[in-house]
Amino acid sequence: MLIRHTEYKPQTIEQVLYQTLNTLWVLTYNDKVRKKLTKRNLVRNLCNILHSVTKDKILRLTLSLLRNILHEGDNGEVMIGTGIFDTLSLLNSRKDQFGDEDMVEDIQFLEKNLEPIMNAMSSFDRFKQEILAGKIDPTSPSHKSERFWRENFARFEEGDKEVLRKLKEIIELEKEYEPRIVALACWDVGEFVRFHPRGKSIIEEIDCKVPIMKLLNHESEKVKGEALLALQKLMVTNWEYLQQ
Repeated sequence: MLIRHTEYKPQTIEQVLYQTLNTLWVLTYNDKVRKKLTKRNLVRNLCNILHSVTKDKILRLTLSLLRNILHEGDNGEVMIGTGIFDTLSLLNSRKDQFGDEDMVEDIQFLEKNLEPIMNAMSSFDRFKQEILAGKIDPTSPSHKSERFWRENFARFEEGDKEVLRKLKEIIELEKEYEPRIVALACWDVGEFVRFHPRGKSIIEEIDCKVPIMKLLNHESEKVKGEALLALQKLMVTNWEYLQQ
């Protein structure tokens, strides 16, 4: 008997991604499982796939998956924090190219149902989701608004200071982020210290001072300047008096 040996062809990353998404998508139709699909990293990764992949079959699955888990936990807020509206708007502009009515419907469903969630979110909620997603928006007025910091400095202690810890991570892993993002992270730490009565001790508690000091040798003048400013706010007692 002649036995034919077939050559094994390893799967591509695209194929593995599609199969993984398909498995998750099927699981979303189980109520108990769907309610557990609220891990922030999972939602952020799905939004990143939506933003970076162009293959229709992958986009179709990702859109449907996001639609199915939209109202579980704070998934909607996490999606908004990743900048999903811009991605959906871009996809909507290409809808004539898809040739798939379900995809267009999912895009419009997500846009429509995310809008009231965004309207209900406070400025801090939006700020928080952007930070946790590692996508700080330099154009956001929150960073430079004294009112924002006066009204929200206490909220930076929520969730075991997760927002501050993420800012620290951005500063520590500065090579993985654009200089303007690293500079803005330093600014945010400095403003937190400036407005929070215990800001200095909290920043020292999470060991954020040393990573900021290391940025004084950064190649970007903007980063060096913001790092120095943050350190000055950490060291002075009355920042407003120093500015006079």
